[in-house]
Amino acid sequence: MNLAILIGRLGRDPELKCTNSDKMVCTFSIATNEKLPRGKGREEIVTWHKIVAWENLAEQARTLKKGQLVMIEGALRTDKWKDRDGNDRESLQIICQRFRTLDGRES
Repeated sequence: MNLAILIGRLGRDPELKCTNSDKMVCTFSIATNEKLPRGKGREEIVTWHKIVAWENLAEQARTLKKGQLVMIEGALRTDKWKDRDGNDRESLQIICQRFRTLDGRES
């Protein structure tokens, strides 16, 4: 089973696009925070996650706003490609299967 559940805040407004095959795709990022023990204190670690939503979910996700607190459920996916210089590149993303706003703001 490939299931990721994240709670975080949007780092920017979602971007909605249409692919060459007329499918709607919406991308955005969320930041998650965790506090880890460091010496005598705790250090806050922020991790950014790329989120990708397709079709009907993409249409719904475009209403989200920067700073909004959301819960994302989805599958981890690794995107691999070669850059202009022929170097192998890779990026981890969450393919959104469901989301929910958590901060009481209208979506």
